[in-house]
Amino acid sequence: MVSDLHIGVLAFPFGTHAALVRRLSASVPNTRFSFFSSTVSNSTLFNERISDSYDNIQPYNVRDGTPEGFSGSHFEAVDLFLDAASGNFEKAIGEAEEETGMKICCLISDAFLWFGGDLAAKRGIPWVPFWTAASCSLSVHVYTDEILKAVGSTGKSVLLYLDLDISGNLNKFIARNLYITARGELIFFRIENLF
Repeated sequence: MVSDLHIGVLAFPFGTHAALVRRLSASVPNTRFSFFSSTVSNSTLFNERISDSYDNIQPYNVRDGTPEGFSGSHFEAVDLFLDAASGNFEKAIGEAEEETGMKICCLISDAFLWFGGDLAAKRGIPWVPFWTAASCSLSVHVYTDEILKAVGSTGKSVLLYLDLDISGNLNKFIARNLYITARGELIFFRIENLF
Protein backbone atom coordinates (compact mmCIF):
# COMPACT_ATOMS: atom_id res chain seq x y z
CA MET A 1 0.00 0.00 0.00
CA VAL A 2 1.33 3.43 -0.95
CA SER A 3 0.22 5.98 1.63
CA ASP A 4 -0.08 9.67 0.96
CA LEU A 5 -1.15 10.60 4.49
CA HIS A 6 -0.79 9.20 8.00
CA ILE A 7 -3.72 9.81 10.36
CA GLY A 8 -3.68 8.90 14.04
CA VAL A 9 -6.87 7.77 15.78
CA LEU A 10 -7.01 7.92 19.58
CA ALA A 11 -9.70 5.61 20.95
CA PHE A 12 -11.35 5.42 24.36
CA PRO A 13 -11.02 1.67 24.99
CA PHE A 14 -14.10 1.41 27.20
CA GLY A 15 -16.50 2.23 24.39
CA THR A 16 -15.15 3.64 21.16
CA HIS A 17 -16.63 3.78 17.69
CA ALA A 18 -14.16 1.84 15.57
CA ALA A 19 -16.76 1.10 12.89
CA LEU A 20 -16.62 4.76 11.85
CA VAL A 21 -12.86 4.61 11.47
CA ARG A 22 -13.10 1.43 9.42
CA ARG A 23 -15.65 3.08 7.15
CA LEU A 24 -13.51 6.20 6.80
CA SER A 25 -10.41 4.13 6.02
CA ALA A 26 -12.26 2.25 3.29
CA SER A 27 -13.18 5.56 1.64
CA VAL A 28 -9.54 6.75 1.49
CA PRO A 29 -7.49 3.64 0.75
CA ASN A 30 -4.26 5.59 0.10
CA THR A 31 -4.24 6.92 3.65
CA ARG A 32 -2.58 5.09 6.53
CA PHE A 33 -4.54 5.03 9.80
CA SER A 34 -2.77 4.27 13.06
CA PHE A 35 -5.42 3.21 15.58
CA PHE A 36 -4.34 3.65 19.22
CA SER A 37 -6.20 1.82 21.98
CA SER A 38 -5.61 -0.70 24.76
CA THR A 39 -4.47 -4.24 24.04
CA VAL A 40 -7.82 -5.67 25.13
CA SER A 41 -9.80 -3.23 23.00
CA ASN A 42 -7.61 -3.71 19.92
CA SER A 43 -7.78 -7.50 20.16
CA THR A 44 -11.58 -7.26 20.11
CA LEU A 45 -11.84 -4.59 17.40
CA PHE A 46 -9.15 -5.93 15.08
CA ASN A 47 -9.33 -9.68 15.11
CA GLU A 48 -7.70 -11.51 12.21
CA ARG A 49 -10.83 -11.49 10.03
CA ILE A 50 -11.39 -7.74 10.40
CA SER A 51 -7.69 -6.80 10.10
CA ASP A 52 -7.41 -8.56 6.75
CA SER A 53 -10.22 -6.38 5.38
CA TYR A 54 -8.55 -3.07 6.28
CA ASP A 55 -4.93 -3.11 5.23
CA ASN A 56 -4.57 0.64 5.71
CA ILE A 57 -5.40 0.48 9.45
CA GLN A 58 -2.64 -0.55 11.84
CA PRO A 59 -3.68 -0.98 15.49
CA TYR A 60 -1.16 0.09 18.13
CA ASN A 61 -1.51 -1.00 21.73
CA VAL A 62 -1.43 1.74 24.35
CA ARG A 63 -0.83 0.90 28.00
CA ASP A 64 -4.10 1.16 29.91
CA GLY A 65 -2.56 2.46 33.15
CA THR A 66 -3.55 -0.53 35.29
CA PRO A 67 -0.86 -2.23 37.37
CA GLU A 68 -0.04 -5.88 36.70
CA GLY A 69 -2.60 -8.15 38.36
CA PHE A 70 -5.16 -5.33 38.65
CA SER A 71 -8.48 -6.57 40.03
CA GLY A 72 -10.28 -3.30 40.74
CA SER A 73 -13.60 -2.09 39.41
CA HIS A 74 -14.38 -0.96 35.89
CA PHE A 75 -14.55 2.62 37.17
CA GLU A 76 -11.11 2.37 38.77
CA ALA A 77 -9.76 1.05 35.46
CA VAL A 78 -11.24 4.08 33.66
CA ASP A 79 -9.63 6.46 36.19
CA LEU A 80 -6.25 4.75 35.83
CA PHE A 81 -6.51 4.86 32.04
CA LEU A 82 -7.37 8.57 31.99
CA ASP A 83 -4.55 9.40 34.43
CA ALA A 84 -1.96 7.75 32.17
CA ALA A 85 -3.54 8.20 28.74
CA SER A 86 -1.98 11.41 27.46
CA GLY A 87 1.60 10.25 27.98
CA ASN A 88 0.85 6.72 26.82
CA PHE A 89 -0.81 7.93 23.61
CA GLU A 90 2.06 10.33 22.94
CA LYS A 91 4.59 7.51 23.32
CA ALA A 92 2.60 5.20 21.01
CA ILE A 93 2.28 7.95 18.39
CA GLY A 94 6.06 8.34 18.37
CA GLU A 95 6.48 4.57 17.95
CA ALA A 96 4.01 4.50 15.03
CA GLU A 97 5.79 7.37 13.30
CA GLU A 98 9.15 5.67 13.74
CA GLU A 99 7.83 2.31 12.50
CA THR A 100 6.13 3.77 9.42
CA GLY A 101 8.65 6.50 8.64
CA MET A 102 5.70 8.89 8.29
CA LYS A 103 4.71 11.75 10.58
CA ILE A 104 1.07 11.81 11.60
CA CYS A 105 -0.62 14.73 9.85
CA CYS A 106 -3.97 14.71 11.72
CA LEU A 107 -5.34 13.31 14.98
CA ILE A 108 -8.89 12.00 15.24
CA SER A 109 -10.19 11.10 18.69
CA ASP A 110 -13.25 10.45 20.74
CA ALA A 111 -14.12 13.93 22.02
CA PHE A 112 -14.00 12.44 25.49
CA LEU A 113 -10.20 12.33 25.12
CA TRP A 114 -9.82 16.09 25.49
CA PHE A 115 -6.03 15.93 25.57
CA GLY A 116 -6.10 14.92 21.88
CA GLY A 117 -6.32 18.64 21.16
CA ASP A 118 -3.17 19.28 23.19
CA LEU A 119 -1.28 16.46 21.46
CA ALA A 120 -2.31 17.79 18.04
CA ALA A 121 -1.40 21.39 18.94
CA LYS A 122 2.00 20.26 20.21
CA ARG A 123 2.64 18.66 16.81
CA GLY A 124 1.11 21.55 14.83
CA ILE A 125 -1.51 19.32 13.19
CA PRO A 126 -5.32 19.38 13.06
CA TRP A 127 -7.38 17.63 15.74
CA VAL A 128 -10.77 16.21 14.77
CA PRO A 129 -12.79 15.24 17.84
CA PHE A 130 -15.93 13.20 17.25
CA TRP A 131 -18.94 12.39 19.37
CA THR A 132 -21.43 9.78 18.29
CA ALA A 133 -23.21 9.15 21.58
CA ALA A 134 -26.57 10.63 22.50
CA SER A 135 -26.68 14.40 22.83
CA CYS A 136 -27.81 14.15 26.46
CA SER A 137 -24.55 12.36 27.25
CA LEU A 138 -22.58 15.22 25.71
CA SER A 139 -24.71 17.70 27.64
CA VAL A 140 -23.73 16.01 30.90
CA HIS A 141 -20.10 16.80 30.09
CA VAL A 142 -20.82 20.34 28.91
CA TYR A 143 -22.81 21.14 32.06
CA THR A 144 -20.62 19.27 34.56
CA ASP A 145 -20.07 22.32 36.79
CA GLU A 146 -23.79 23.08 37.06
CA ILE A 147 -24.61 19.43 37.78
CA LEU A 148 -21.95 19.20 40.48
CA LYS A 149 -23.30 22.37 42.11
CA ALA A 150 -26.82 20.95 42.11
CA VAL A 151 -25.90 17.41 43.21
CA GLY A 152 -22.80 18.04 45.26
CA SER A 153 -19.30 16.89 44.48
CA THR A 154 -19.43 13.72 46.58
CA GLY A 155 -21.84 11.89 44.30
CA LYS A 156 -23.82 10.78 47.36
CA SER A 157 -26.88 12.91 46.74
CA VAL A 158 -30.23 11.63 47.96
CA LEU A 159 -31.96 13.32 45.05
CA LEU A 160 -33.65 10.81 42.80
CA TYR A 161 -34.46 13.29 40.08
CA LEU A 162 -32.75 16.54 39.34
CA ASP A 163 -34.59 19.32 37.59
CA LEU A 164 -32.07 21.52 35.79
CA ASP A 165 -33.02 24.58 33.84
CA ILE A 166 -29.86 24.52 31.76
CA SER A 167 -30.51 22.36 28.74
CA GLY A 168 -33.38 20.83 26.83
CA ASN A 169 -31.48 17.55 26.94
CA LEU A 170 -31.04 17.55 30.70
CA ASN A 171 -34.17 19.09 32.11
CA LYS A 172 -34.92 15.86 34.02
CA PHE A 173 -32.59 12.96 34.67
CA ILE A 174 -31.77 10.54 37.45
CA ALA A 175 -28.92 12.15 39.36
CA ARG A 176 -27.88 9.01 41.22
CA ASN A 177 -26.93 7.34 37.91
CA LEU A 178 -24.09 9.76 37.26
CA TYR A 179 -20.56 8.65 38.05
CA ILE A 180 -18.50 11.21 39.94
CA THR A 181 -14.86 10.27 40.48
CA ALA A 182 -12.97 10.71 43.72
CA ARG A 183 -11.48 13.85 42.15
CA GLY A 184 -14.97 15.35 41.80
CA GLU A 185 -15.09 14.79 38.04
CA LEU A 186 -18.32 13.72 36.42
CA ILE A 187 -17.53 11.29 33.64
CA PHE A 188 -20.41 8.94 32.88
CA PHE A 189 -23.25 6.92 34.28
CA ARG A 190 -22.68 4.94 37.46
CA ILE A 191 -23.84 1.34 37.47
CA GLU A 192 -23.06 0.10 40.97
CA ASN A 193 -25.30 2.64 42.78
CA LEU A 194 -28.57 2.25 40.95
CA PHE A 195 -30.37 1.17 44.14
